[in-house]
Amino acid sequence: MSPALFEELLDELAERVVAKILARLAAPAGHYGTGRAATLPPGKSRAWALRTLKTISGARKVGRDWIVSVDDFDAWASEQDTKRCAAKSSAPPRRPAGVASSPLTLTERADRSLAASGFRRTR
Repeated sequence: MSPALFEELLDELAERVVAKILARLAAPAGHYGTGRAATLPPGKSRAWALRTLKTISGARKVGRDWIVSVDDFDAWASEQDTKRCAAKSSAPPRRPAGVASSPLTLTERADRSLAASGFRRTR
């Protein structure tokens, strides 16, 4: 085999290997899990996964770890978002804690702010 043919064959093989590696890296994980080497849901920590994944419908225990398919996780996340939005829209508007029901004057607000910081008015 000539060196030029060998180089051409090697380049073709390298391109195929790179294409397969990139395809595997781009493919989403089939499931999320709590194991040390498992894929975690985007933006979630392993501690969150240990607490939460077992509560999702469709989760399975494999040894001491829990796994859940990506589809089951996405369905659960959508349901949680729907519940959270429904709770926000149906709840009456709340007043921030510590705000009086009657409007305060600027002096009263300043006095309360200073008192909360540990200061008091001088005489």
